[in-house]
Amino acid sequence: MAGRILDGQVIKLVIYEENLDDPCCFAHIMYRSGRFEKVPPSAGQPRISWALSRRSLKDIIDNRRE
Repeated sequence: MAGRILDGQVIKLVIYEENLDDPCCFAHIMYRSGRFEKVPPSAGQPRISWALSRRSLKDIIDNRRE
């Protein structure tokens, strides 16, 4: 169900170290065909914002098969 909601949507990804109020970087991503991919900011205005700690992102990358 989440795939149907997210499919084709531009999502603003906010990455932070320890404090959400002090993000270290931003990216625009899009969910297409079961995968997230980076898109340029010109791809559209994000309606969804997703905040993620750098530690959580690293854990997802390190354990992507799970």
